[in-house]
Amino acid sequence: MSGENSALNLRRYLREVYEASARIGVPSILIEEDLSGPILNSLEVYRVVSEASAETSPIIMQIAYVDVNPEHASSNVDLGVAVARDRGVNVRSFRCLSDAEEWLARPRQATNR
Repeated sequence: MSGENSALNLRRYLREVYEASARIGVPSILIEEDLSGPILNSLEVYRVVSEASAETSPIIMQIAYVDVNPEHASSNVDLGVAVARDRGVNVRSFRCLSDAEEWLARPRQATNR
């Protein structure tokens, strides 16, 4: 995903990911994000991820997330992952695409959902 880093764009692309996953029946998602501009504040991250997390199950079973913009703070990524995991989403963040692809290729383990 590319474009401007905003709560609106984040909501939009997460919605598009969910809809595409539901339409084609793919439960494992790789998100490679390269949004430009300043990072979102913690409250925006919390709100957007909370909203999106409510819609993942049972359509999306695992998400690998890679933010390739070096200007974005890893603390925001960590917060987003923590919020999603607290809501039962099987998500992990990665620094590089190959690690994310490797994780997605592994057999899924049962989750608490």
